[in-house]
Amino acid sequence: MSSYAGVNTAMINPAWLSNSRYYLDINILGGGIFLNNNYAYLAREEYNFFRFLDPNYAYPMHAKPYGEGERPAYTVENTRLKFALFNNRIMGPSAMVAYNDHTVALHTAFRSVSSFREIPYDMANYLYYSLDYQPQHGIEYEHQDPMRSGSINWSEVGFSWAYIYGKYDRAHWSLGVTAKMLFGHAAYYVYLDHLKYFVPDDENLYIRNVHGETAYSFPVDYDNNELYNGSVVKGIGMGFDLGLSYIHTTRGHSQKKYRMLCRQSYHDYKYRLGISLLDFGWIKFKDVARKYELDNMSGTWHRIDTLGPYYENLNFI
Repeated sequence: MSSYAGVNTAMINPAWLSNSRYYLDINILGGGIFLNNNYAYLAREEYNFFRFLDPNYAYPMHAKPYGEGERPAYTVENTRLKFALFNNRIMGPSAMVAYNDHTVALHTAFRSVSSFREIPYDMANYLYYSLDYQPQHGIEYEHQDPMRSGSINWSEVGFSWAYIYGKYDRAHWSLGVTAKMLFGHAAYYVYLDHLKYFVPDDENLYIRNVHGETAYSFPVDYDNNELYNGSVVKGIGMGFDLGLSYIHTTRGHSQKKYRMLCRQSYHDYKYRLGISLLDFGWIKFKDVARKYELDNMSGTWHRIDTLGPYYENLNFI
């Protein structure tokens, strides 16, 4: 996010496109993965950033304490409500151009965001270890506080504009805005405000009572789970980013205007501050969208670990 970041700075604050060391920046391909949670963690002594640069490095894996398989992370053993946020981005062809106090940029990206909020500890264990988590077998759990989970995947094309609107001695003030056209590919959400359930073993789940709602839209045929042969765009929307920044430069400013792009001025700074509102917007899914309300329902799910032989498609489930 430095003054050398070019078009990438718009991801954090569109106002930071101003005062770039580049008058022209072209991005071919980039990406990033962000994960934050209070349930699973990697042991500090087992990981070193520079090891990831070694193509022959074997990532530490640990056998599951229950059931089969391995896991890369340890878990936090407390009963607090759990949360997790996954934010992934693949940035496609993008570019920015600066001309005096104005900077414009165009970017493309594929993005995915998933979140889990207010998840009880027992449910977090089942989500991570599956129903193999034997210490909880045979215990009936009841939760009456809201639980939320959601995920959305989309592509976007965005246009950004940043402007240095104030120069006073060593103070530079900039504002920026990004408008994005969003193309939704898949999404779901689950909201539960009451759940009472019982797991006797690693194959069966008994729902005593559940109240809430769920909705989803996926690019698959719900009758056979095959990839939908129509458009992969299932929703359309708009998104906006707003930003404001303050830069305290090392020397006074110049009011000189340049006609040639390659002569654009840059001002070294001692520090800079910024504030931004990111991803304010919406995507409305209409194609193959489903919504269900669960009003004090109950049921039994046998062989949930295999999803078969009776649960062969999303419509039946």
